[in-house]
Amino acid sequence: MAARRTPVIVWAILLLGLLLACRPSGSPAAPAPAGSTVSPGGGGPPSISEAPPAATALSVGVLGSLVDLPVFLAVERGYFAEEALEVRLVAFNSASDMIPLLATDQLSLGSGGVNAGIFNAIGRGVRLHIVADKQFFPAGYEGSGILVRTDLFDSGRVREARDLRGLTIAQGAPGTTQEVQLDALLQEGGLTFDDVVLKTVAYADQAAALANGSIDVTSTFEPYTTTFQERGLARMWRLTGDISPDSEASVVLFGPQMLGEHRAAGNRWMVAYLRGVRDYARAFAGGEPPEDVVQTMVKHGTLKDPALIRRLKAPMINPNGYPFRESLQQTLDFFVRRGLVQSPPNLDEVIETSFVDFALARLGRYAP
Repeated sequence: MAARRTPVIVWAILLLGLLLACRPSGSPAAPAPAGSTVSPGGGGPPSISEAPPAATALSVGVLGSLVDLPVFLAVERGYFAEEALEVRLVAFNSASDMIPLLATDQLSLGSGGVNAGIFNAIGRGVRLHIVADKQFFPAGYEGSGILVRTDLFDSGRVREARDLRGLTIAQGAPGTTQEVQLDALLQEGGLTFDDVVLKTVAYADQAAALANGSIDVTSTFEPYTTTFQERGLARMWRLTGDISPDSEASVVLFGPQMLGEHRAAGNRWMVAYLRGVRDYARAFAGGEPPEDVVQTMVKHGTLKDPALIRRLKAPMINPNGYPFRESLQQTLDFFVRRGLVQSPPNLDEVIETSFVDFALARLGRYAP
């Protein structure tokens, strides 16, 4: 019996050898982790096992001013879509109107001028985070500053900071960074707020107030700095960035959800946003912006005059994203001294730069 089984065993061994010979040499590669990405500059496309992120819908609050143009460019050029984000723009009249919706995740993210209201909301427990710069004033930037009514300037009535004594100074709203700059200027002249008349006048109404002489001085920004001067109503006297270099004027705010379940989407949003910021910076670097950039502003923003958009001094936005912490702390300290903020938050807990960190790891530092 054993002799008869020998050929069967031999054929079995031969068949097994053939099967082993057909197997590829080496062990199979381990599959890539789900959701992994190729690092910037990596060789070749993602592996077949890498699934793109699921599309995330985000509502983004905008004011429609020129500082929102990077967001509009990111929409028009498909940068958000490339990051699997469905961005819905929601128009507001002021940043303060965004805060209640941000606090309750009815609005994913927004932005606005640095003011006492933001710090007060955070101090009351509203979980807002400052995640990026939206506008700052470097030294020499001509789009923001202290303007003096033309007749007072031309007559030489105002030349030095001490000459502000007794004059009526307009502010668009109390508790803004314009007030911080004015305080620094008054101190330069040995003055305080008690030595001038502060008058709250909406920016849109200041042209008429300058024309009828009810205000003497205003601290303002684009488009008002250009339009007031072109109409001969006021002269630029002192630049904001020369009074306080790199002062933070406006910031990007994330609501609670963006720090939680939508953190990954927040990272991708920042990548697309900074691409828009860099396109914006390059568009205005040579002076007059390209036509498609102007038309993007006309389409999405509140400025509808292409000629005016071309003449404006484009607001400065940090192409590397980071907010200016020192300026934010100085502003907060001022609001506390003035009694405008009662429960100041800890800025170390308010400023969250991990989203910018992520974006720069993808994009690298800005190169003009």
